[in-house]
Amino acid sequence: MTSQIAQHVPVLTGPNYQAWRPQMESFLMASGQWLILTKDRPEEPEISAPTTKSTGKEPEQTAVDTTDDYTEKYEVWEEKAEKWDETNVKALGNIRLRLHHSIAFKFKEEMVAGTLWDKIKDAYGNPGVLNIYAEFKQAIETKIPDNSDPSLAIDKFTAHFG
Repeated sequence: MTSQIAQHVPVLTGPNYQAWRPQMESFLMASGQWLILTKDRPEEPEISAPTTKSTGKEPEQTAVDTTDDYTEKYEVWEEKAEKWDETNVKALGNIRLRLHHSIAFKFKEEMVAGTLWDKIKDAYGNPGVLNIYAEFKQAIETKIPDNSDPSLAIDKFTAHFG
């Protein structure tokens, strides 16, 4: 099912970023992969020094606190990290599949989906003069039908200016 949905997301060619972004965003949301773009990988818990307790005997002796707290924290972290890694790989693959080969080549070394998303936004998110002209041209070429409901054409027209 997700491959059928992904086919409805256009391939990013650069100038079509403004149309591509919300569709790719929606696809990642529908796939349960959107939040990974905003989260960093969980950090491994640090090993803290063993705590010492005074036994109250002379000379002062210490006892080491031997709790399994670190082991529990590590297991929880490991589970969260595995889930993050799996979701990251899926999101990264889905984004890359919808990039034109010339764009995908520029970002081939990126291994974190959130960073890839941000770099694509930085590279293509600001419309240039040509993109603005293309949107304007498409807006003024929108035909309002004579004998049917004009709401679809009006929505298309306003989308170009949005």
